[in-house]
Amino acid sequence: MREFHFVPYRSSFTSPDSHRPTISCDGRIEGTSLELTHWTGNETPDSFYADTSTEMALKFAQHPNDEYKNAYILNNHYDSDGVLSVFACLAPKVALEYASLLQEGAEAGDFGEWSSDNGIKLNYAIESFLEHDEDSAYRTVLKELPGLLQDLSDTGGESYQERWQHGFQEAMDDWKAIQQGKASLKRGPGKMVVVMEPPDHHLSPYALNRGLVHSGLNQGTTRILRCLVSSSDDNNTFRYRYEMPGYAWVKKLVTRQAVPAVVDGAQLVRQLGSDCWKRSGSMIGICDTTRPIETPPEEVASLLHKLDDGCQ
Repeated sequence: MREFHFVPYRSSFTSPDSHRPTISCDGRIEGTSLELTHWTGNETPDSFYADTSTEMALKFAQHPNDEYKNAYILNNHYDSDGVLSVFACLAPKVALEYASLLQEGAEAGDFGEWSSDNGIKLNYAIESFLEHDEDSAYRTVLKELPGLLQDLSDTGGESYQERWQHGFQEAMDDWKAIQQGKASLKRGPGKMVVVMEPPDHHLSPYALNRGLVHSGLNQGTTRILRCLVSSSDDNNTFRYRYEMPGYAWVKKLVTRQAVPAVVDGAQLVRQLGSDCWKRSGSMIGICDTTRPIETPPEEVASLLHKLDDGCQ
């Protein structure tokens, strides 16, 4: 029987039984027998590779794997793609029964995509179990997942509503803001999409993704400029967030198109003006303004298009 072990990030795994193989799900852990991960530098076999680690684990679950029937299943961080790929290795029959839902939950969690209503709910529910340490969260959520998956499939998640309701409602509200014209998306220069957001409120990544797909702007887009009107003064100033699509941090993709990275983020910030711009700390972020500025969106978009080869 397979057995799960949580290995803290950047730690190694000392196997209680050196004769048992190891499978690293989502994260990378040195010395494992098999990787099922999309992390940069991965050694996942091409036969299992997919855009999310959960899809890889589902592919693995479809094939007889006697060599790994008693493997140690490992991960080094807590998120939906990690949890769901671990679950698919521990309970392959159940995972395959809910394969579409598992994939949608992973896409919502890792890429910020509106994969489905239940996919978003599943991601928020999984996130809600991380209350203390990651190891304890894994132990709890792996026990809860069969019931959670069945409840989402049967009722839309009524029994677990308190775990997903707040986040899902926020995504729904932001989607309604787009539908009502309180936020808008349009093609900017090159491969950029310019997003005009409601005053002092950044759209949920799920609503943004749904808006991109609904308008057909997701195709060929490599850069997104979020423009937030500041309501704190009467001078019509803006805050900006310049980023890539939610999946852009994955370098090797199968069904999505790889997104070129910024050649030199520090230089880009200097060219924009380091007195009001800074590099972003997120996996898909490029740079953000540090304060409201008066430069209108059209000018900022045009300047970024000239400076950033990745959106041309």
